[in-house]
Amino acid sequence: MKRAAFPQEARNFIMGIIYIIFAIYSIYIIMTAQKFSQKLLFGILFILIFSIALYAECLRHLYQHAIQTIAYDAMPQKGKKEYDDLLKKDIFKAYNSSKVIYDTLYYADMLDASSLLKTLETHYKMFHQNIDNLLIWHYNQLYAHFLLKDTKIVQEEYTKIIRMKDAKVKGHKLSPLYNWDFIDALYLFSRKDYKQSFNCFKKTNTQNMNNREKLHYYYQFSNLCRVMHNRSMEEECIKKIREIGGTSKIIEVVNHENE
Repeated sequence: MKRAAFPQEARNFIMGIIYIIFAIYSIYIIMTAQKFSQKLLFGILFILIFSIALYAECLRHLYQHAIQTIAYDAMPQKGKKEYDDLLKKDIFKAYNSSKVIYDTLYYADMLDASSLLKTLETHYKMFHQNIDNLLIWHYNQLYAHFLLKDTKIVQEEYTKIIRMKDAKVKGHKLSPLYNWDFIDALYLFSRKDYKQSFNCFKKTNTQNMNNREKLHYYYQFSNLCRVMHNRSMEEECIKKIREIGGTSKIIEVVNHENE
C-alpha cells in the first residue's frame, strides 16, 4: 500500500500547485483586462475550465479509492458499491470500460466463476482490442475454469498465455499484470502435478503483489497443501490470509473450512 501511496501523493501535490498557478494567472488576466466584457469572458472561461478540471479530479479520486478498496483493503463488495457510485457521477462515461476490468476482479474475489465468464463473454470485443486486454481475457478464463476444475480449458488457456509471455506488439512487451510463477502453479495444480506446483508456489515472489493478489495466492497454496497433507504449510497460508483480512469470499470459505 505504501508503494502505491507515494506516487499518488506526489501527483496530488503537483496538481495542487498547477491549479494554484492557473488560478493566480487567471485572476491576473481578469484584473488586467481593459474592458468589462473581457473581464466577464475571462471569468466565465476560468470558472468553466476550473470546474471541469475539478470534476475530473473528483472522479479520478473516486476511481482510485475504489481501486484501493478492492486491491489493498480486500473489500470487493464495498469497492463495487464505490465504483457503481462513481459511474452515477460520471456524466461523460469515461470510466465505463474500466468497470468491466473491475468486474473481473470482483467476481474472482467472490470466487464466482460463472459470473466471471459471463462478463468476459459479454465484453468479448473489448478484451480483444489490445494485447494487454487479451492477456486479462486469457488469465481470467484460466482462473475461472480452474475454480470450476475444468482441467482441459485450463490447459488450453495456459498454452495461450505462455505463447503471449514474450510476445511483442510494435516493439512493446506485455504489461506485468500477473505473476508468471503463480500461473504456472495453478496450471500444474490442475494437472495434479502437486510437487511441481508446490515448487512454483514457493518461488512465487509476493513482494510486488497487493493484498488482493496475496489472498488468491495464499488461498490456492493452502488448497494445494491440503491435498498434499502438508498441514503446517496449510496453516501458515491460512494465517497469512487472516492477517490480510477483508471481506472477499476467500475469507468466508477459509473460516468455514477451518472452524
